[in-house]
Amino acid sequence: MAVLLFPRSGALRIHFGSMVLSLILLVAGFVVYGKVLRAVHADNVRITLYLFKARSAPAAGDIANVFINSPHQDNDGEYFYGVLPAPSRPAKLTLPRLRTESRLQGYKP
Repeated sequence: MAVLLFPRSGALRIHFGSMVLSLILLVAGFVVYGKVLRAVHADNVRITLYLFKARSAPAAGDIANVFINSPHQDNDGEYFYGVLPAPSRPAKLTLPRLRTESRLQGYKP
C-alpha cells in the first residue's frame, strides 16, 4: 500500500526489481539442483538383510545377508555375501482390457 501511495520514492521499481531477481535466483536454483541430482552416482552400495530366529532378541542362528557390488568372499562365518543385482526399470502400468463382447454374446434385443 505504501509503495502505491508514494510513487516518486522509487520503491515500486525496487519492489519489482527484487521480485524479478528472486524469480531468476529460484529458476537458477532449480537448474543447479537438477544438474547436481543427475551428477550424483552411488558407486558403492551395501544392503544388509537380517533374518532373526527369535522375535524378542538376537539369538544364535540369526542370519545376515549382505549385498554389495563386488564381494570378496561368499561367507566369513558371520555374514553371507552376494552380488548386488543390477537396478531394474519400473514396469509399465497396463490396465486389463474390458471384455464386454463375451457378456453380450447371447443377447438379442
